Amino acid sequence: MEKKDFTYIDIQENRLEGDVAPLFKSTKKLQFADLSGNLFKFDLSDVDFPKTLVYLDLSENMIYGALPEGLTELPSLRHFNVSSNRLCGKIPVGGNLQKFNESSYLNNICLCGSPLPSCSSLRDIFILSKCFLRCMFSSYDFGISTGTTTLLT
Repeated sequence: MEKKDFTYIDIQENRLEGDVAPLFKSTKKLQFADLSGNLFKFDLSDVDFPKTLVYLDLSENMIYGALPEGLTELPSLRHFNVSSNRLCGKIPVGGNLQKFNESSYLNNICLCGSPLPSCSSLRDIFILSKCFLRCMFSSYDFGISTGTTTLLT
């Protein structure tokens, strides 16, 4: 079978599954990629994107890992969306990544850095929420044990 090098792929909203990372490695001329609204599951950290990429939408999948530094080396990138995945880590600084609206990054596990809140702020929120939950469950346990003791006496 002959290898094809294509410039456009649009397979959005198909509930497709699997690892599409090799797709980006196999094509050097890709300009438009809309893979949103599927069930793709792969580590984004190691993906090398073609320098020709202008449009990249990976939103609403199950993609995990961190955003690769290589995304800062895509000078033609005009549309970018990785929202609603399982991504974590600091958004790389450089290229066009800080020019995209924060909605391009929302609903991930723990992405941070411009245009989202800074990573130290996110860490502080995580620590506070963890403490809040721990305190809340401790109070809940205390209430149950007090209630149980009252019922038994």
